[in-house]
Amino acid sequence: MCAGQHVLSNQLAIVLALATHRPLPSRIFYHIMIFLL
Repeated sequence: MCAGQHVLSNQLAIVLALATHRPLPSRIFYHIMIFLL
């Protein structure tokens, strides 16, 4: 469970970094979040 949370947090950090450097359309970001969750 801890490992899964760690991986999820890493993926969220990557997604946030990408969103910060390269603004994504709301729909794409929304789908990415749904896919991760």
